[in-house]
Amino acid sequence: MNKKQIIKQLNNEIENLKGGLNNISVDFYDDKKHYLNQSNYICDEINEFADSNIDIYTYNLFDWAKTNYNYIEQGVAEFGIDEKNFDFIKLIQQGQYLQLTQDLYNDIDEIIKMFAFYEMIEQINDLTNDDEIEIEIDFDEFENEIENLDSNNYFDDIVELVTNTLTKNIDDDK
Repeated sequence: MNKKQIIKQLNNEIENLKGGLNNISVDFYDDKKHYLNQSNYICDEINEFADSNIDIYTYNLFDWAKTNYNYIEQGVAEFGIDEKNFDFIKLIQQGQYLQLTQDLYNDIDEIIKMFAFYEMIEQINDLTNDDEIEIEIDFDEFENEIENLDSNNYFDDIVELVTNTLTKNIDDDK
């Protein structure tokens, strides 16, 4: 396939994956895709992103709590209660944090795959302006290699995987 066809296929794959994800996972992908060359653990970024997306407005927290009481209970079981400085709002927020992190971890395989596809598009575009360059990529093999990555990898492990895949699959002679 040529550059233009591969990019189109990768963009379609990303859009298809986005369709099956939680909103928070799509937001995480959209927010972090431009920072893949950083040496940050994916899990650290997930936790930080979930924490930064917790509601701060009491009305929103109470509204969320009405239908998510189970996450509040799970939050208490996992994080406990500060009995000396009890704060009901913080109790709801820890439940919301738990829900956001669970949603992100439930989608982690798809998120990593989208990051890899996005990075491949970026690297292909950086390689050449020639839309007709032939690039033969075994997408089954590439996806199998992506599946070896998880939240304990660094973002730049994704970049390295894509770089290695492209290095061995670009055919400059066509």
